[in-house]
Amino acid sequence: MLAATQMLIRMFKSEESRSTPVALAAARFIRKHGSIEDVNPLLDLFLEDPTDFDRRHLLDPIRVHGNQETADRIYRECFEHKKLKKNMPEEILSCLGYLEYEQSQPILLNYIKENDWHLSTEACLGLVHLSCQGIEEEIYQEIQSCMGKPLFNEFVPVLSCKTKREDLIDQLYHWGSTIASVDCNAGILFGIALYGEKTRELYKKILWDERWEADGSATGTRRWAYFGMQHLQISFGELFEEIKEMVRHPYETADLRHRLFVLHALLECKIFDNHIPIKFARITSESYADIYRVLFSWSTPYQDDSIIGLVGENISDAEDKERHLSMFYAVRSLLEAKIEQELTERFIVTVC
Repeated sequence: MLAATQMLIRMFKSEESRSTPVALAAARFIRKHGSIEDVNPLLDLFLEDPTDFDRRHLLDPIRVHGNQETADRIYRECFEHKKLKKNMPEEILSCLGYLEYEQSQPILLNYIKENDWHLSTEACLGLVHLSCQGIEEEIYQEIQSCMGKPLFNEFVPVLSCKTKREDLIDQLYHWGSTIASVDCNAGILFGIALYGEKTRELYKKILWDERWEADGSATGTRRWAYFGMQHLQISFGELFEEIKEMVRHPYETADLRHRLFVLHALLECKIFDNHIPIKFARITSESYADIYRVLFSWSTPYQDDSIIGLVGENISDAEDKERHLSMFYAVRSLLEAKIEQELTERFIVTVC
């Protein structure tokens, strides 16, 4: 058991030392460096008071390091008559799916239809991990019941790939481009990404399309845009190259501004919230040092062709230019801190 797990146990036992940021940081550390030995103590701690919001953070390392025995116990302790007990948080649903607990499939299928954003979302994010064998048509019909509406159970479209129907790709794209509210499009966006390589070019088109507002933070569009980008192995270097290519030709300033906002939003996701809550999702091999080098290095000592130089040269409005420069200077400082953290972790692991 990690010392971080022991610290969490002591902290939750002694309310005087309770700190939400510390609990979150410790849970993330255990997620990254823990093992099955940490799971039962954390699950015990969670089950002592499932209504405690801070204890929800414990489900993250539990699902990452848990196994089928963990899933069995969660099912026994958290459900009654195939429904979540009243005191249980919705995250239990996605946790069971992440643990690939196939017995939960009919339960999760029922919950995706709930008229409750949290319940439906967590059920969808759980069900996408399961085989969905025998329920493909029911999932398809649920997607169709949402299709064409501006507001709907936002993450139902994440399950599109489970239907094995590629004709849904064009339908999802049209829906997201015309009717779906930008406050309710994260599931469509990530659902398209889950079709894999065949949607890679389409996905980049979506990122740059103002109608999708991929930089939006209302219900987490930027976060899921980042997750989809990672799953499709789209690098920050590739996105920056597309922006540089755009300014070599006649372009609309509004289009450039939007692309810069999207790039900045995705960078913030990489820096602050880069753990994808989907077990099978891929991530790019880009390190923070790689990103820094691509965005902020000069190709020669005489020409600033970094993102800073691009903003300075291509945005004429003084106020607008200052805004974008401030954004990317701030990101540069954050990346420098992440590079130090990245190297520290690498060397600590090597020494240990």
